[in-house]
Amino acid sequence: MKKQRKLVDLIYIEPQKDEATLVQDYRNRVDFWSGQLKALQEQYFETHFDAAAPDVGEIIAIRKFLNQFLLRRLTWVLEKTEDPKLRLKYLQVFPPFNQDGKIKTLLLHFFQVTNTEDKKGLRYSPLNKSDKEVAVLWDMYKLRKTVESLNTMQKAVEGNSPFPSIFSQKECSKCLSDLKTVFQLMFQMCIRKEHMQTLYRSLSVKHISPEAILKRKQENNFFIHDHVLEKFNYRNHFFYIYFNSGMKAKIGGKLKEFHYNYLEFEIIKQEFLVDWMNKKLKGNPRKQEVYRKYSIGGRTIAEIIEEDPEKEIELLQQIPANLFNDLTAEINSKVSKELQSGVESMSENYGEVAKVAKHFERARKLAKASIEKLKNFVTKRQAPAAAKAVAEEKPS
Repeated sequence: MKKQRKLVDLIYIEPQKDEATLVQDYRNRVDFWSGQLKALQEQYFETHFDAAAPDVGEIIAIRKFLNQFLLRRLTWVLEKTEDPKLRLKYLQVFPPFNQDGKIKTLLLHFFQVTNTEDKKGLRYSPLNKSDKEVAVLWDMYKLRKTVESLNTMQKAVEGNSPFPSIFSQKECSKCLSDLKTVFQLMFQMCIRKEHMQTLYRSLSVKHISPEAILKRKQENNFFIHDHVLEKFNYRNHFFYIYFNSGMKAKIGGKLKEFHYNYLEFEIIKQEFLVDWMNKKLKGNPRKQEVYRKYSIGGRTIAEIIEEDPEKEIELLQQIPANLFNDLTAEINSKVSKELQSGVESMSENYGEVAKVAKHFERARKLAKASIEKLKNFVTKRQAPAAAKAVAEEKPS
């Protein structure tokens, strides 16, 4: 007899929020951080009485991000999107509200800040070149995985039986193609020319191993352009992608203009994954296993679908973005290789990206250390392997 799943093991999915509730929630979160950061900026200014001090400057940069990127894009969604259904979809996939940790997670990654001791606020924490490099490489790794996903989705869109979408086939194809171009451009803007091809093809955890970090740190020779590490404003390029509809960039001495809509991409990605689960994984036991973990209105997704298979798409469309990403990534990791989606949902808890994230977190800690401390760490790490090799050596 099957053991019943304990109630505490279930992941409860709250009812979908309407537009007004989402907008109010987003505005409240922005207001909270605006207040916190204003007070922090004043505190740092009073310490130096210098508006150009690094800590003051970094907090000013965060406040600019909130107003010039985040709030402006939210206003664009509300004022420029006439279709109420599309407007709601945009809000549901709107970064950074569609990820665990919301605004704070984004600030901790892109800016030189860390948690206060009580974990409630932020404080300035300068980064060294090595630490900055690891942060940029993490974004480049995710870019590369996203381009792989874009290729998979574009192949599906332009194939004989494209997945259902609220956008036309032509709109989907253009969105994916435009974003791919911009993501590839981001790689060029951050990675030094001599490392471009290698890292674009195979950027992985080996490039952020303790030995690799130590070598680059000792030689003061990094994968990332010097000006990117010095100014550390590469984040603005990402903000233009996430929170704008276009950007200008100089390529080969010529100024080029790019147009795109990242929010459309997030919607198309969800549509692709819903179709993949509904069709390619129809009746798959591994999928059902994950569905048994998620509860909507007092019943698991598995129970509802067993009773009425037609409800699967409707249920999947109701799941908040962060939980949807977790669910799809976990299913993808459980099914056989030939059934996998080929698209990264960028879950923070399941799948390849979540695993690689742990290596990058460790790399960030190692990169903060001095060369001497890092050298000691590497020596101790290599000692067991060397001892094992000696022990296994056959006597002559």
